Amino acid sequence: MSTKLDFIFVISPFLHNKGVSLGTSYDMDYHYTSSINSTNFKYSSINFDLDKNNKITIDNNHLQNTIDNNPEAIILIDGNSHPKDFENVYDNKFLKILKSCKNFKVCFMPDNFKLLDWFHDANLIICFSKGAVDWANHATKSKKYIYYSSTPMIKHANFDFENFFNRPYDFGYIGSTKLFRINFISTLLRLGGNSFSSIIISSKRTGPLVKSTKDYLNILAQCKFVFCSRAAVFEKYTYQSTKNVSSFEKITSGRVSGRISEVIACGSIPIYWQPIFKSDVISKIIYKINHSKLTRFFPFVNLESDPKSMPFDEMNEKSLDGIYKVSNAFQAMRIIKKTNKEEIIEKLKKADNFYKKYIEPKKFFDFVKNNCSTV
Repeated sequence: MSTKLDFIFVISPFLHNKGVSLGTSYDMDYHYTSSINSTNFKYSSINFDLDKNNKITIDNNHLQNTIDNNPEAIILIDGNSHPKDFENVYDNKFLKILKSCKNFKVCFMPDNFKLLDWFHDANLIICFSKGAVDWANHATKSKKYIYYSSTPMIKHANFDFENFFNRPYDFGYIGSTKLFRINFISTLLRLGGNSFSSIIISSKRTGPLVKSTKDYLNILAQCKFVFCSRAAVFEKYTYQSTKNVSSFEKITSGRVSGRISEVIACGSIPIYWQPIFKSDVISKIIYKINHSKLTRFFPFVNLESDPKSMPFDEMNEKSLDGIYKVSNAFQAMRIIKKTNKEEIIEKLKKADNFYKKYIEPKKFFDFVKNNCSTV
């Protein structure tokens, strides 16, 4: 039996701020390692060192030795960091090792922040937002950026009614305190009243109960319905002109949030809502007013969703049968309180089908392998 690796993972084990560990496990590290462990692919995760000041640095010796012993393995790199960043987890020596090896380098982009930084250092760059792919390929005059629907994730619960019905929380939310989300959630909680059980946790995960990714996934698996939106209301991609490419700006829907895939993987039913946004000047001003701190005094105002918004790119309404897409908090509350058993059973069945089609781990790694062989 061959012991050669299929993949070499370069993913920090901790969330960090400019290379300093925040003491919280990195969800991407958990998702990719647990996902590949559910397949027959062989892999190794490169070590990261943590000094007395909690500074994280990649173990370049481990990286070099692993590459030397596995010259045909695909190197899968977390693109949320780059060596040219100030005080980062990757250094210039890491970049030299990458450039000198013949391994195929694939960079995945959880947040699209370093899209162009990795252009010269990776053979292929995977994004989970189609708008980011189109903009980056245009800006670089390449086809190096490719779209994939979701981060791979293992299942954390069964998609059955008994499991769903016995969950202690009617509603859950784990995420940021962005105002467009908080406005919706505060309205929903007011509508729910005392007969409505809920759990709300900040994505900073500073409490002792949610230090690890598995901790908060276990909480999601205790919720029947979970609020989801995109990671932002809109994205603005800007490329300054050079002698080869003229300046190019693109405003798209907010990047896709991985939370919705986590919710489905935990056997919960996502409730998706995304506010309306238009790129003209007047609409931008209206948006800023509607989602300013003043709106906490008017919780039932300006909560209509964008009817065209979808939780994933390149998916139609029928593909999202396992998800409730709502217009406002009133509709969401009706779904939570009044959806009957038969409809929930059907929704869970369709959510399971959605998981198998878009989130199942082997499909992702097959996708990477197949695209590497055609580049």
